[in-house]
Amino acid sequence: MSNERALALAGVFQSAYLVERLATTGKMDDLMCEQISKGLLNMNPEHTMDIYGGVENLSEGIKQIQLHLGNGESHGHIMKYAMSLLHIESKIRNDKTRFNEISKNINQVQNQADYFASLTHESVIAGLAKTYKDSISSLSFSIKVLGNSEYLRDERIADKIRATLLFGVRSAILWHQLGGHRWHFLFYRASMVKQVQALR
Repeated sequence: MSNERALALAGVFQSAYLVERLATTGKMDDLMCEQISKGLLNMNPEHTMDIYGGVENLSEGIKQIQLHLGNGESHGHIMKYAMSLLHIESKIRNDKTRFNEISKNINQVQNQADYFASLTHESVIAGLAKTYKDSISSLSFSIKVLGNSEYLRDERIADKIRATLLFGVRSAILWHQLGGHRWHFLFYRASMVKQVQALR
């Protein structure tokens, strides 16, 4: 597995971890929220790392891969979210209409970010969340996020969850583009863990 593919897989698990954290604690680091927006709005990155801003931003994703794939441990719903993101990727991979819709909506969010001169303004996060809701939540398969109902009912937190899921879907798409397949989880778990750990 290439370093870039390992980065993308860590991005999937990072997103799954952040969704779990938001749903159960209502919290997300401001810098991580900014990186999610920055990564989603960067539609034409020169390198995979440009989406993530540095390996340090994927530290929890790397840790969760080691725990779930290497040690076989289970922590909340993280593994379920990660596999669901990969499943959604397979659903939208060849849907050009949906892809174009997502790209169009993200370009509109970029205009909002430019207007407010902020990647974490509520309107920007809400725009990313709406992109997920309009283009991905309408699939026959959707991710059911479980957690503290108080946080899940909070629209600002719910928007961050949807934006993070969108970031996870983007990472899943990138992982597949770089040669990743879900059957790798059956036959190459140890190799995947080793490559992701090497990112450190």
